[in-house]
Amino acid sequence: MWCPVPEKGASLFVVVFFISIHCLAQGITIDRLKEMVRAEEYEQVVSVANQLLENSKDPLEKARLYQLKADALYYINNLPESLENYLLAIEAASKSEVSDLLLMLECNSHAGFCYRELGIYSKALDYYFKALDYAVSLQDSTELATAYYNVGSGYQSLGDFANAIDYTNKAYEIDRVKRDTSAIAFDLKQMGILSEENGNYNRAITHYKESILMHKKGGGNANSVAERMNSIGLAYQQLGVVDSALYYVQQSLQAHQALNDSINIAERWVNLASIYNQQKKYREARRLVEQAMHYYEGLEESEHLSSARLTLAENFMLTGQFAQAEALLTENLNFSKKNQLLTQLKESYRLLAEVKEYKSEYIEALDAFKQYKLLEDSTLTIFNRNAISELNIKYAVDVKEQENTILRLENEVQQSEIASQEVRERWLMFSLAIVVISLLSITLALMSRYRAKRLQLEAEVNEMRTKIKVVLNPDTQALNMELDDINQRLAQPLSEREFEILTHALSNLNNSEIAEKVFVSVNTVKYHLKNIYEKLGVTNRKEALQFALSTPKE
Repeated sequence: MWCPVPEKGASLFVVVFFISIHCLAQGITIDRLKEMVRAEEYEQVVSVANQLLENSKDPLEKARLYQLKADALYYINNLPESLENYLLAIEAASKSEVSDLLLMLECNSHAGFCYRELGIYSKALDYYFKALDYAVSLQDSTELATAYYNVGSGYQSLGDFANAIDYTNKAYEIDRVKRDTSAIAFDLKQMGILSEENGNYNRAITHYKESILMHKKGGGNANSVAERMNSIGLAYQQLGVVDSALYYVQQSLQAHQALNDSINIAERWVNLASIYNQQKKYREARRLVEQAMHYYEGLEESEHLSSARLTLAENFMLTGQFAQAEALLTENLNFSKKNQLLTQLKESYRLLAEVKEYKSEYIEALDAFKQYKLLEDSTLTIFNRNAISELNIKYAVDVKEQENTILRLENEVQQSEIASQEVRERWLMFSLAIVVISLLSITLALMSRYRAKRLQLEAEVNEMRTKIKVVLNPDTQALNMELDDINQRLAQPLSEREFEILTHALSNLNNSEIAEKVFVSVNTVKYHLKNIYEKLGVTNRKEALQFALSTPKE
């Protein structure tokens, strides 16, 4: 029970309290860092992990610190340093006498993610296989299915579709036995993509449809379902089944409109315009593609804008407006060159050759067609260029690893020097312990002298505790917030969607958990929270909570 002490006694008590907290700090370090990662305090995680690594001697503890630091760096999009720390975590864990298979699995898997995003696909596949070995050792079916899926995606990046399909099927079989509908949906989507890569559009359509069913069974978000509907429509378009293509792309558009997903809405306009061109509905096609172009010009979406221009150019050609088509294709050629859009550049030359031929400008048509063929035949050159780029990245990574080795050796020298001071430190700690015991004794004596004041101050202290508890750890369920009550205080009212996300945010859910609750992406949650904070006139969740607590109920 709380006992107040006089001013001198309070000072001694504070000294003892902080010494005790310092002694306990090492025991809660890892858990606290995990909480900071979940709270998205990434910069702070990196800083604290660096400080703790300077004094850490246990290899397994160092491995966990490196892993948490790598996680934080990955979330702030610093891939090279994230990869470096995952590799350091693997190395530190391998030196530990106590094995942590799950840590090794996660670090190898995440190293694979980093290599893949850096474009070093062969290295990514190596680490995916290492993660697979650990998943087999753990005999955890969920981890095993994930590892198979990652290996399949690694093979896909390398263009080895036979092995990609094989490993994706292995993941699918495990998830099917486990009846994990969410995982099955992702497996089927990947199988659909691989089928399209192999030109088997009928099989791709089957996989996409099965993926949608699994998503609906597992309560998957509407955005994922809408994207798969669009994939089905585009596959039907490749098969020439235009009516089915139109139906599924329209269904996808309606779903994205319900979600107010403007980027995907614009993409679907372009898809529909392409289908309408095939159906000879040229006026409707032109209206949709011009809407999309206007939207992309506002966002400077280079790849999408270029694709929209190509669809509009086809519309001009099909309606005999060759001058307009030529002007648009010439503009798109310059645009594609500037933004290094190889696919769009190649298609622009192909269409321009057709336009020139229609206009009986055969020399210019031949020149455009030669450029098209040059780009068509340059695939090997591009692969070689990518291979050179990959080697350059590998070289940079190797240099970084060598620098890490030098730093590690320097650290070992420092550790050996520190070891010589350990005996003196032990005596110092022993002396400090005696001081602490003495201070505790004095504090207890002082506290006993003022026991008579305890009853008088106890009611005030309890009242203060209650106030602090309400401010620092409120029961958000008890807030009983009403949208109308909140909006009466605002110049710009919250929407029902914003109010729903605010309620989840004040219930101590992180952004990822909120995204799962309301079936949107994490980026969408962050966007809504930014708007909510601006409307409330606050900058963070704590201030938002204070705003809610101060809102009177009708």
